[in-house]
Amino acid sequence: MELKNAVPWGRSYEEYLSMFSLSEDDLKQYILDVSGGPSGFNAGVKDRGGHMTTIDPVYEFSKDEIDARIQEVYPQIESQLTKNKENYHWDFYPDPQTLCQTRMKAMSTFLEDYELGTRQNRYVKGALPDLPLENDCFDIALCSHFLFTYCYHFDVEFHIEALFEMLRVSSEVRVFPIVAIDSKPVPFFEEVLDRLHKSGFVTTLKEVSYEFQKGANQMLVITKG
Repeated sequence: MELKNAVPWGRSYEEYLSMFSLSEDDLKQYILDVSGGPSGFNAGVKDRGGHMTTIDPVYEFSKDEIDARIQEVYPQIESQLTKNKENYHWDFYPDPQTLCQTRMKAMSTFLEDYELGTRQNRYVKGALPDLPLENDCFDIALCSHFLFTYCYHFDVEFHIEALFEMLRVSSEVRVFPIVAIDSKPVPFFEEVLDRLHKSGFVTTLKEVSYEFQKGANQMLVITKG
């Protein structure tokens, strides 16, 4: 992985709660966050006495390297959000500047926790579809803004392999959102569901309280039948 090709952009603990409809009981489980990047969720769970691991290929880099890349992409993201403001709902955040400030605060929380979290194996270098984890070691696996979001970059076979891998290491998988980055339906979404059903998994679409990207207000929940 080359850091210059990465766009580290982390979401807050509160966003995770809304995106994945995480209850108090959920937060008592062992949680895996796949492709979590520099989000503040892991630190937030740890501060509240929970147990979780976050996996991302960007963790091969140092705190200073990740921070430098965040500072580099921040103005570009703020500019794009302002330019395409009509593509988003602005009830969770009033404007692009407030959103970016909140996300920067979340990423600051991550950076402050990163070195300790790495030593504690809470931040682990890895990437789908091959996770460096034992079978059935988590209760819930989350994936935010990667699977389905980048369906134009990763094909149906990648998605199926990735979801099967997450189900190998956890009892339940939650993916948000389930639309493409341009808010259009994922062209192979039904095929993915069909393959999961044929393998004995149970899928449910659940509406969540979080909708920033227009049309992105559902998560896919997969459990073992």
